[in-house]
Amino acid sequence: MEWVTREPLAQGERVYRVDVDFTNAFNAMSQAALWEVMRAYGIPDVDLLVSLYEHSTVRMTPNDLQCAMITFDTGVSQGSALSPLLFLIFMNALLGLTTDRGQKLHISHGLKYGVQLRKKEVTRAPEHEENVGQFNLIGFVDDLSLFAQTLGGAQAILEAIQEFELWCGLKVNRKKTGAMVVELLGTGQQQMGKTLVYMGQEVTFLATSAPCRYLGVWGPPQEICQTRKRGFSGEGRRHGIYFNGSKLYGSKHINGRGV
Repeated sequence: MEWVTREPLAQGERVYRVDVDFTNAFNAMSQAALWEVMRAYGIPDVDLLVSLYEHSTVRMTPNDLQCAMITFDTGVSQGSALSPLLFLIFMNALLGLTTDRGQKLHISHGLKYGVQLRKKEVTRAPEHEENVGQFNLIGFVDDLSLFAQTLGGAQAILEAIQEFELWCGLKVNRKKTGAMVVELLGTGQQQMGKTLVYMGQEVTFLATSAPCRYLGVWGPPQEICQTRKRGFSGEGRRHGIYFNGSKLYGSKHINGRGV
């Protein structure tokens, strides 16, 4: 995340980023879709899991026999040690879909890396960044960040997620899903008229000074990445880094709720 939000500034490029939030993710997806994903991956003993889930019930008051028993056909079992793994297997199908769609349509962050940078002497990348490759998303459990070099590319990836939602019932929280443009100040690129649509509704583009949240930390994206590495220190505030034409470091752009 740090690399893909730092390099557009260093290379003078533009990257569109969309942070996707899901509503009640662990309880929302169709169990039938989960079993289909597991079978497609060749995972054994899926029928055993299906049997366990089909015969599992929930009573809101466990010891009250007058309380109705409920059978769920969505989500993973709460409190089960196996549930996090089942959910990650399911989310991996979404990551695979978006990655495959991006590869077919040549949608990625579009930035130079590794040998490409060394030949042009743009920067000396650390060893772990040499082979970062082209990608169009980063996922952590149910948090997704999408990346595209064009607005049309970002829209195509969103449409892939929309197809997935319609198939499995894992709904995107549109109020908490937002887009942003990461680029160097003074590139002269036109930003007016940018629009992304999900399920017929426009996706909100964050204002220049608006903070976003990544893994619980609030702030503009580049500052969030640096915060994860070294904390909010005076060192960060001395750098002249900009986001959407606004200088990143400074108290007016930091939302203290997440820090």
